[in-house]
Amino acid sequence: MQFSSGEKRRLKLIALAALNATPLGGVVVLGWSLSALLVVYWVELGACLGFAALEGLFAEKRPGYDADGFSWLVVGALS
Repeated sequence: MQFSSGEKRRLKLIALAALNATPLGGVVVLGWSLSALLVVYWVELGACLGFAALEGLFAEKRPGYDADGFSWLVVGALS
């Protein structure tokens, strides 16, 4: 089944709205406390960071920008 670009965009929008409405539904319908909601967001953040770390480990291309001085900038900002 082939979808047009407009249909794909609409499906992505519906999926995004449903995913963002899930925590609200948990609070309203299931009676989650705000601390439970915070835990859900922390778990989501941890999963996203873990996935990004795995992607970074297996990345094959070098960065496209000139990294000279960039590490100094980051280290200097954090010190």
